[in-house]
Amino acid sequence: MTTATVLLAKGLDQDGLIVEVRGTPFHKTGRTGVADGIEAVQELGLIQVSSYLLGEGRVAAGRDAEARGNIKLALEEPVWNQWHDAFAETNTIVDKKGILGAKGQLYVASFQNGGFFVHDSQRIEDSVQGKSGRSLTSHYTMSLDQKTEVDPFLDAVKRKDTAVLVQKGWMKEGSLYLFNDFNQFDEESSRRGFLSNMPSYAVLRTAESARGNYSGYQSLEIQRNNEDLAIAFGGKGKLGAMLDVAGKLGWEQFGSHHDGYKHENSGRVVVVYYRYGGVYSYNLVKYGGRPVGVAPEALAARAKIVSPIETAVTQEATNGGQGPYRKGVVGVTDYDTMIKILDENKDALSPKNVSGLAGIVHAHLSTRGQ
Repeated sequence: MTTATVLLAKGLDQDGLIVEVRGTPFHKTGRTGVADGIEAVQELGLIQVSSYLLGEGRVAAGRDAEARGNIKLALEEPVWNQWHDAFAETNTIVDKKGILGAKGQLYVASFQNGGFFVHDSQRIEDSVQGKSGRSLTSHYTMSLDQKTEVDPFLDAVKRKDTAVLVQKGWMKEGSLYLFNDFNQFDEESSRRGFLSNMPSYAVLRTAESARGNYSGYQSLEIQRNNEDLAIAFGGKGKLGAMLDVAGKLGWEQFGSHHDGYKHENSGRVVVVYYRYGGVYSYNLVKYGGRPVGVAPEALAARAKIVSPIETAVTQEATNGGQGPYRKGVVGVTDYDTMIKILDENKDALSPKNVSGLAGIVHAHLSTRGQ
């Protein structure tokens, strides 16, 4: 049985060729499912996907479906109809030393494309199973160490020292951001191209401020200003684009769930759900997991997208009803179809076309049979 891939991005490059980026979901059941899924992604040399890239995929699926004349086609895409663990964390931490201000102040540290533990499948597994001196908190969340994690992180925020976070493995090298309040993030994320280089970022808010975001599902209009959702999807603009598609699909509400941000030094994996589930920053680390892995080549192809998918659909020929792809440019959802199209077009594939295709090929060849 083939595994349907997850649309993450789609659009035109500067030469008018379609670039489509897809990842592979790794669904693992049982108490260690989250850890097992992360391990599977890493073993294949894939990159685990953040929640803002899942949001980008939802927008691309909606625009593609709308351009084809039926917005409901978006719901056939796994990015809309499945839940996925993101490479992201939401943590409640305490400033016992008063590094940033008052001693004992609770903060919410929200990571995208990084975090204290989301990259460490063994640590998650040991915590769930109570092995190697680790355990989950009484609230079934990951336990964070004050001395080796929380204090160094707060000190890095104070000094704006992203290098320390890379050194400790909490963020990836590249575009790095530390925001010590939501307004800073809101301003920077509104900049055109903020997500272009797949940034790692962390947003720090006081727990009192973060609790102002309702936990549950609310109308789409109210959720446009939800800080938790804006952080998860890469900014208010990106969040709004995703909610626009949700509205066209007939959804009236969207969810955002947290645990109240009351339990100090506790961490949670961010999960992107469908409909009322929305985005969970809750105690789901001990249940089944479904992270999404994408090939590095695919992310390189994503960087070449210069215009959205509706332009691609309206400008390209329909290729006999098989989709708006120029010869040699492939957009598929399963392994067997991919191999068939590749074989039929092998003589026509140019290096330019291959660059947008390599990520899909690599991901499918690596994960066949998963």
